[in-house]
Amino acid sequence: MKITFFVMTEKETHPFDEMKEKRIKMTISIFLITLVTIATFGGAGYLIDLYFDTQPIFLFVLVIVSFPVTQLLLYKRAKNLSKK
Repeated sequence: MKITFFVMTEKETHPFDEMKEKRIKMTISIFLITLVTIATFGGAGYLIDLYFDTQPIFLFVLVIVSFPVTQLLLYKRAKNLSKK
């Protein structure tokens, strides 16, 4: 019985390596888009609440509004990546 091993040189890359790299980039992109959107809307809501002295009404409203906005941004990002 003969066992054969496939050995890759440094110049050769496995097709799954490219796919893994794309997945990592997409995961980081999703995380950052979500974090920035929620932080921006939450921060704006906090500042509006401080200005109008309406603690925490605008904070909650804008954080809730940030979720559909995040989904829209992620949809656009995925659509752009699928074109490439």
